[in-house]
Amino acid sequence: MFMCLQILIFFCAIASVFLGGSANAQHMGTSPKTNAMGHTERSANSPAPPQGSDLPGIKTNVLDNIKVPKTEFTDLRLDRDDRILDIIDPLTLRAEQSGILHLIGLDIPDYNPYQQGPIAQSAAAILRDMLLGKSVHLYQTTDRQTGRKDRMNQSLYHLVIKDSASWVQGVMVRLGLARVRTEPSNPEMARELYALEAEARTQKLGLWAFDQYAVLSPEQTPEHLNSFAIVEGKVMSAARKQNNIYLNFGADWRNDFIVQIKPIHSRTFNAAGMNPLDLNGKTIRVRGWLQSYNGPYIEIDHPERIEIISP
Repeated sequence: MFMCLQILIFFCAIASVFLGGSANAQHMGTSPKTNAMGHTERSANSPAPPQGSDLPGIKTNVLDNIKVPKTEFTDLRLDRDDRILDIIDPLTLRAEQSGILHLIGLDIPDYNPYQQGPIAQSAAAILRDMLLGKSVHLYQTTDRQTGRKDRMNQSLYHLVIKDSASWVQGVMVRLGLARVRTEPSNPEMARELYALEAEARTQKLGLWAFDQYAVLSPEQTPEHLNSFAIVEGKVMSAARKQNNIYLNFGADWRNDFIVQIKPIHSRTFNAAGMNPLDLNGKTIRVRGWLQSYNGPYIEIDHPERIEIISP
């Protein structure tokens, strides 16, 4: 199995090149001359690292604790084997037979197609080390109608390295180089990814060393509007109004953080055996696009975007 220790050692070497000088002396957020995509250095608007935050993953006391267990893909189908020819960006690859592939289930917060932040640079470097020239198993959804292509006609896959049985998405999440972002047409593997994300978050690896990417309390949400966010709190009340379900995280539903589940998505929740009204009084973690609608608001369109933390 591809050893996570080797991944982290390589991570340090890449960090030394990207961030300049010794990785042990540098912090995530130091501006490189060029990024992993060959573009110019990141803009001044890119998130700055927390004061004193070392590049996550370089501390020797965490190396022996990094593990990505072998994973069963029973909810997916093995489509084919292929060979990776190029890493286009931290989420997009080119394969010999399948063409352009997109890594599903991941979100890299400082990624955009034109300029990469330090997390995205490290993610791209790790992918190059793991995947270039390697044969991989390509797993996709069993649904023939949706979830196999995105709007740009890229094929959507979970990848497993053939000779090591390493799950690529799992490695990226466990190293803190990506957070979990499932979609309605690709909800599979959420539970496994959340478990790996929790370990990376506990150890403050990668993106979890940045305050701006931390899990938010409901009270913090007004400061993070118009971004993908993870919010954890207690549901103070749950109500159905005009067939919409609202989960209220404060006493004032007009101003406090709320979660909405629209009627069109109720069938998905029913099929998963989850009644959102039963979440009343429970502490949950939700993730999605945080916007303003009578206060901070996230719309949840599939049950995998909700983690029940405590009853």
